[in-house]
Amino acid sequence: MTSSALASPLFDTTIQQALYSPGAVANWFLSKAISMGKPIDHMQLQKMMYFAHGWNLARHNAPLVKEHAEAWEYGPVFPSVYHEYKKYGSAPFPLGQSILMEELEHNPNNPNNLAFQKHIVGSEDTRTINILEYVWNTYSGFSGTELSDMTHKPDKSNPWTIFRDIANRFNMQSTDIPNGFIKSYFTTLAAKSLTF
Repeated sequence: MTSSALASPLFDTTIQQALYSPGAVANWFLSKAISMGKPIDHMQLQKMMYFAHGWNLARHNAPLVKEHAEAWEYGPVFPSVYHEYKKYGSAPFPLGQSILMEELEHNPNNPNNLAFQKHIVGSEDTRTINILEYVWNTYSGFSGTELSDMTHKPDKSNPWTIFRDIANRFNMQSTDIPNGFIKSYFTTLAAKSLTF
């Protein structure tokens, strides 16, 4: 790859630092599903997280999730969330607080300095809540398969398509999808249809 390619907006080094852990964003969507009494499955969760991540990049120049989405066979996936919830397969998640993802973090009150915490996007972060609410209202009515199909549009600018092709060419199970590509794609979508 040439240095001019690395200087392109697709490899934008000015993108701000990510706001939330994958668990915090997953927990927001799961808590929303619980409060609405509307079960969602693992694929719906993954795709709504990806859409929220993309819209946040396009709208606020910041990734929402601290983990890179990867180009897996059935669409973009956040690996830590996948590993947490793979035990449910394709079935809808049970609607209860026990479903919320816990993450290991440093805790000065714990003798081992580690503790499991359940994180969620704070209600005071209205900018992020607006993105999450938009994604929920726009996409939660679609099945996981329909959402996956949306991420697979045969479009040469689609980040999943680009990086899935790379993974296939090099016989890799998956590869990271750079945030610059996601931002560029969602910025184009926003220019065509999204209003805030």
